[in-house]
Amino acid sequence: AGGAAIVFGAVVVAATIVLRRVASMPFAPLHKALLGLRLRYRVGGHVETNHPHADIFKRIATAFENNFVKGQEIGAQLAIYHDGNLVVDLFGANDDHPVGRTYKDDSLQIIFSSSKNLTAVAIAMALDRNGVKYTDRVVDVWPQFAKSEAMDDLLEQNMEAMVAGMPAKSAITIQDVLRHESGLHRFAEPMIVSKVEDLDADPSYSYVADLISRSPVTPPAAGQGPPQQQQKTGE
Repeated sequence: AGGAAIVFGAVVVAATIVLRRVASMPFAPLHKALLGLRLRYRVGGHVETNHPHADIFKRIATAFENNFVKGQEIGAQLAIYHDGNLVVDLFGANDDHPVGRTYKDDSLQIIFSSSKNLTAVAIAMALDRNGVKYTDRVVDVWPQFAKSEAMDDLLEQNMEAMVAGMPAKSAITIQDVLRHESGLHRFAEPMIVSKVEDLDADPSYSYVADLISRSPVTPPAAGQGPPQQQQKTGE
């Protein structure tokens, strides 16, 4: 019994080590993660070396590349500006991953929540300059925002949301949006990718603005977690 316990313990320890190694290299091929083999990757770009903070920029570039050495990235880009000058401009691609092999220095990059801090600052500046308050309703500054409330094909969905405790869209405040409590985690209609691939062709963002204005508040029961997680405006 004692010998079996030792063997079992050794197996558990070995399995733990293997799982930790694999988990630490999520985008590496399994055999390379297990055997600690070198990954294939590309890192390119520019780091400003003629600068008082050049050593810091170099350390940033090394940290960026280490993410690929460790199999923790598929494709990534990094741009850092200092005093209005581009001092770090890098891209990297994991050539051991099928998606990474197609990644280039000009690939379009999804940034997800990276815009939240910029959105918060931009809105704070707008409120400071225009006298608007966080407690003001969105429709007070964007009347078309609640257009979906008057659409016959969305009345039932709007009613379901209100019964579930969500606010009417016309009652949503600016602070509701910033707190991710507006219940707008998805659009009512599928987005047409071709219409958002070239934002320069639609500088007023009329297509996306129309999608948002036509989308009703969604109740928590529709999925995606509690109300504070149901948010798309500002992403």
